[in-house]
Amino acid sequence: MPILSRIGRRSLRARLGMAFLYGLLILGALTTLGPFVVMVSTAFKGPTDQNDHALIPRFFSDPAELAVKYRSAKSSADENRIAVLAEGPASISAEEARDFGRFLENLPTDEWTAGFRNGPGQVTGRLNVRYQAWLRTRYATIGDVNAAYAEISQAFAQVSPPPELFDRIGWNPKPGRKWDDWSEFKQTLPAEFRIPLTRRALWIAWLKARTSGRIGELPPAIRGDASAFEQAAMPEDHPWYAEFRAEGVPERFRGRLLPDEQWVQLTGRPWPWTAWENAFLAENRSGLTREFAGQNFAYILDFIALNGRALWNTLIFCLLAVAVQLIVNPLCAYAISRHPGPWMSRLLLILLATMAFPAEVAMIPAFLLLKDFGLLNTFAALVLPGAAAGFSIFLLKGF
Repeated sequence: MPILSRIGRRSLRARLGMAFLYGLLILGALTTLGPFVVMVSTAFKGPTDQNDHALIPRFFSDPAELAVKYRSAKSSADENRIAVLAEGPASISAEEARDFGRFLENLPTDEWTAGFRNGPGQVTGRLNVRYQAWLRTRYATIGDVNAAYAEISQAFAQVSPPPELFDRIGWNPKPGRKWDDWSEFKQTLPAEFRIPLTRRALWIAWLKARTSGRIGELPPAIRGDASAFEQAAMPEDHPWYAEFRAEGVPERFRGRLLPDEQWVQLTGRPWPWTAWENAFLAENRSGLTREFAGQNFAYILDFIALNGRALWNTLIFCLLAVAVQLIVNPLCAYAISRHPGPWMSRLLLILLATMAFPAEVAMIPAFLLLKDFGLLNTFAALVLPGAAAGFSIFLLKGF
């Protein structure tokens, strides 16, 4: 029976009533659609903008937001790691940008650390994805990786790059197969992944160790009006600087020019890190936007599809369960409906009676029965118990 009868449906009052009802229905639909849109929007975001509730992520259209996201990912959410490199001019020519990129790609592996590692609260990062993909080309299974590295990872996604602490006094990498493979993989990384060790970076690290992280203990000539260690001056005529050059530089770099010093000596131009990054971001903006927008989805699909058989087992089980139930139940329902007899009512009653018992009651008997038939840990154990269902037969019989 309709809410409004056909008589008088075209009256103004009836039309207003219908408009009100449709308005309520649309409003109800929007209240369910809103949270879904917010959820999808958040899926495109990351640690830097996960609390930004804008429906369209700002890094889609704002280059400044993209730069923040990029630098946070590159420094593993440690902005100070990149801040110590921010020297030199604000812009450079395209030719100089290419020269600087080639310079970074030719640096020895112990003069730079790899960027885009996992930051706090991150499950994976660009470096991990690239490293794990490289491992898959080198080793057939995760068991081979565990045997080579003496680890117990359950999947390739759990294998992390080894730490790199070249700026620490006395630190040396742990020798072995993993470090050898890492050094080989590291050479394949493009310039954007390479964070060079500069004289200023080592100077800031040494100042923090010298003062135990207390900026107030810096001499006035070094601190000046700095509010952070990264802003401290580096006066080459200060006694602390002489002490730094004598004791604060790791042994592997003593007697060697650091990358920033090599660049100045090679080209006679100032260190162009910030300008080079800005040029890289401007040139690769669309590609970086797509990568950051899809990295969460790519990780989930990679983890589900390539680690274990959860996805494939689910697909196979669903296909088998649907196919078997669409074969068994319609055959039974057809026989009952086309060949009635005095026993059919009793049979239907028995089928309906199965609905009175909860599934938990049949769990143990079903398990013991499948065990006796030797069907444990097989697809048959998942499909056969639900092949025939009393309610499905009763429902199909009615049609």
